[in-house]
Amino acid sequence: MNLEGNPLQVYGSPVAEQGRRRSNDRLMKLLTRLLEGIVQLGVIVIAGLLRLILLTLKQIVRPR
Repeated sequence: MNLEGNPLQVYGSPVAEQGRRRSNDRLMKLLTRLLEGIVQLGVIVIAGLLRLILLTLKQIVRPR
């Protein structure tokens, strides 16, 4: 069997490697964005909880 013909069918060909690399890059970008979103959500939740705790402590220390 010769290695001429469709370069995508040849394992390890530059074209196939490039395609694999491109899909890996896409996946990494997607995962990075997902992780950034999760981190932002976590920061917002933690900030909200801290605010709630501080308001509760204020109520305890100085009741109206």
